[in-house]
Amino acid sequence: MSKNNWYRKKTWTTEDQEEFFAKFHKKRGEIKYKLQYLRIQAITLKEIGTEESINAAIDLINHLLVNYGDEEAAHEFSLVYQIQSECFLWQSKLDKAETALINSLEWKLKQVKPSSGTTSAVYLGLFAIKYNKKHLYKTVLEAMDQCLSPSSLKMFPAYRFKWFAIKSILLYRLDWPDLPQEYAQKAIEAALETKSAILTKPELGIVENKNSWLFEEVSKIS
Repeated sequence: MSKNNWYRKKTWTTEDQEEFFAKFHKKRGEIKYKLQYLRIQAITLKEIGTEESINAAIDLINHLLVNYGDEEAAHEFSLVYQIQSECFLWQSKLDKAETALINSLEWKLKQVKPSSGTTSAVYLGLFAIKYNKKHLYKTVLEAMDQCLSPSSLKMFPAYRFKWFAIKSILLYRLDWPDLPQEYAQKAIEAALETKSAILTKPELGIVENKNSWLFEEVSKIS
C-alpha cells in the first residue's frame, strides 16, 4: 500500500478519520503546506460522488476553515472554497455554492500575486453564466482582469478559451458593442488549437470538448 494513501482515503469511517488526523498533526512544516493534505483528502472524497462522500468532504473542509485562518495560506483557502462550491453544486445548493465561490475569489485577491495558481475568477464566471447570476457579471469582469495569468493565457489554449469566452458572454449580456464578438472569435480560435506551448507535452491544456455548453454559448455570439 502506498504511504500516501493516508490522505487519499476513499472511505471516511471513524477509524479513517483518526488515522488521517493523527498523521496530519505529526507532519512538520508551515501550515500552508500542511493544508494541502486536507485539501487533497477533500478532493478525493468529493470525486467519489456519493451523498455520504460529499457530506464527508464538506465536513473536512469546514474543519479546515474553522481551525485555520492564516493569510499566508490564502492559496489553499482559495482552492478549498472552490472544492466546497463543487460539493454544494452537487447538492443543488446554488446560494451556498455562490457564497463559496465569492469566498474563493476574496482569498485569491489576498495573495501577493493573484494571477498565479487558482482560477477563482474563471470558476465564478462560469457559475454566473450558467445560472444567469446577473448581479455577479460586473464583479466577474473586474476579477477576470485582476486574476489574469498572462503566462497561462499564452501557454494554454483551454485557459485562453475560457477567459475570452467568459468575457465575451458577459459583455454580450451587458449589451457592450463590438468586444463580445471579438472575444468570441478569439475563444473559438483557442478552442480549435490542437497543442499548447508545452513542448514536452503539447496535448496538455487544450480544449478537449468542443460540444460543451460554454462552446455552444460563445459560438452564438461569434
